[in-house]
Amino acid sequence: MVKDKEEMPKVPSAHARPDDFIGIFLFFHTDVPQHQKGIAMRIRNNISYEKLKKIILTGVFTALSYVCLLLIRVPDIAGFLTLDVKDAVVTLGAMFLGPVAAVMISLLVSLIELITVSGTGFWGFLMNFLGTAVFSVLASLLYKYKKTLFGGIIGLAVGTVGMIIVMMLSNLFITPIYLE
Repeated sequence: MVKDKEEMPKVPSAHARPDDFIGIFLFFHTDVPQHQKGIAMRIRNNISYEKLKKIILTGVFTALSYVCLLLIRVPDIAGFLTLDVKDAVVTLGAMFLGPVAAVMISLLVSLIELITVSGTGFWGFLMNFLGTAVFSVLASLLYKYKKTLFGGIIGLAVGTVGMIIVMMLSNLFITPIYLE
């Protein structure tokens, strides 16, 4: 039974995005009636361009952070600390993408560091993640509500104070476990 053109759903024009295999299958499969292909387009359009852009930028900032971790690293400050420039890249990503992305970038970079170059194991991963996440989340939260140079500077200052407090507490409780 063939429907009139007026009864068939309109297929919105969109760029092809490989985000849903079911939608792609329904759209390109030849045995699917034309009126059901509109369903495929609606399924494919569920993920917005902005969400996709945020996911891609999170990956880019994660990769940049890891490259900075590998290339710009000053080891053995005070015997066991290292200076990592990756925190600056994570915070820059947090300023662009928000606090949730800051947590994700911090988690991913710390996890990749744990797997590849870290010598401190799980406890080093935990403290690294806590320090980076607290600093970048606090800085991005304040910058999110006051998007000016002053808001950025205040965000970085509050992030620094927050990171100092969290790292003092984690050194008080986590470092004794690590040293055992």
